[in-house]
Amino acid sequence: MGKILEGIATGLFVGKVKYFPGTLGSLWAIPFILLARDLFSFTIIFFLLFVFGVISADFVSKKKGEKDPREVVIDEIVGFFVSTFNLEPNFKNLALAFILFRLFDILKPFPIREVENLGGGLGIVLDDVVAGAYACVVLRILKVYVGLYV
Repeated sequence: MGKILEGIATGLFVGKVKYFPGTLGSLWAIPFILLARDLFSFTIIFFLLFVFGVISADFVSKKKGEKDPREVVIDEIVGFFVSTFNLEPNFKNLALAFILFRLFDILKPFPIREVENLGGGLGIVLDDVVAGAYACVVLRILKVYVGLYV
């Protein structure tokens, strides 16, 4: 069971690559994004990713004795997934969502850092959910006020 949880937490071990594991791991969200064609499927996929993400991130965090191990990328998968809520999954939208999500995930504006401090798997995953929500909101603002089609 430990290897399964580690596989989930690390995005099938993509999180163990030496360079940019969070960025690479985020790309694992794309198959889930393509499956989420309506609100119902989005909700189910989000729920499953979130629950398994929290459990697996918590397992690896405790196993490694680290607050937020570098190889845990399930949080990036969930966060990027959230950033694409109700978006047409074309290249432009995915690229913009990806860039905005990674920006918010790295910069951690309020209250992302505070959410991260919840600790355990919940803190690991939830801060990226908030970063994804920020990215989603910014995409909507760009659509309305800049006329950017998203």
